[in-house]
Amino acid sequence: MSRGASLAGRRILIVDDDGDGLELIAATLRNAGAEVTAVESAKAALEAVKTLTPDIIITDIAMPRSDGNELQRRLREQEHLAGTPIIALTAVAPSAASANEERFDEYIRKPIDPFELTDRISELLQPM
Repeated sequence: MSRGASLAGRRILIVDDDGDGLELIAATLRNAGAEVTAVESAKAALEAVKTLTPDIIITDIAMPRSDGNELQRRLREQEHLAGTPIIALTAVAPSAASANEERFDEYIRKPIDPFELTDRISELLQPM
């Protein structure tokens, strides 16, 4: 995959309680051509998906109140999101057991590398 893949026209929902991190990720993805919805809580993400069907969802794991693991479980219950890839952002790599249990499609470690992020999203969105 080329460095800095194009995400033109892709709808991406980002969830992160760190406003600076959220803006950095959103700007990175917008620069790659994505249509980005950025929210700072699991509650806001669940509200957003009532009217939005993203191509991919990126969520921080460590958030107050409802963390990324709980959000992922609640998103998987939404019929219109069936098959939507969900990427976890984490400062700590998960164990193999927890990765399988939590059902994220990818884990990306913080701090993010913008090129790695766009490349991994592009790979996940490739048709099989």
